[in-house]
Amino acid sequence: MWEYVLTKYIVPEQGREWVLKTIGAAWRIHKCRFKKKHYYRYPNNKLRWLNRPKRVPDDDFKKLLILWNKKTEKKNEDPNKQLPSLAQLFERTRKRQENKRYADTYDDLQEKF
Repeated sequence: MWEYVLTKYIVPEQGREWVLKTIGAAWRIHKCRFKKKHYYRYPNNKLRWLNRPKRVPDDDFKKLLILWNKKTEKKNEDPNKQLPSLAQLFERTRKRQENKRYADTYDDLQEKF
């Protein structure tokens, strides 16, 4: 992206970090607005497909719908589709992975007790 910016504008090297952060922020805003307009606006994939944007190829939009649907399902594992409590959220975000080795293990301390 930096190379492309330099072909269009004269920007000193000191502005590189700011330019890249601004591009990243603009991209996140674009993705959010795009999903709001083409996903959240419609209740099901059939309507989303009928109202798909013309500038996005059909195959790419199919992949987007699959991705968006997967993320929605992963967010809410509760069968009643209720939001998790703060305690559940705390536990899920701080769960240790079994095959990962952590620097602050307390195994030796437990043995001493």
